[in-house]
Amino acid sequence: MHKIMEVEKALSVIKDGDTVAVGGMGGNGVPEELLLAVEKRFLDTGHPANLILYAPGAPGDARGKGLDHFAHKGFIKKIITYILNLKLQFFYINKLFNFNIL
Repeated sequence: MHKIMEVEKALSVIKDGDTVAVGGMGGNGVPEELLLAVEKRFLDTGHPANLILYAPGAPGDARGKGLDHFAHKGFIKKIITYILNLKLQFFYINKLFNFNIL
């Protein structure tokens, strides 16, 4: 598999229940276009669902970017991170198992 690919190809390899790593810190280095595309795919088809999200750098701005794209029921089942932005905290409170890396 090539390391660089079109968004559609990258999305096609993400299946239900997969672990997905998201890079970036705050608004820097976040693959925003890819996150938008995976969110659109989930909203259109319901897949991929029940993802495990690994985000060590807390990507996003809590105003609709970054991890906010995952704030939909059934989209993720577990988050491994050191911090959750407010939108995800409020959306998923008591709804999923969260690991915090300290």
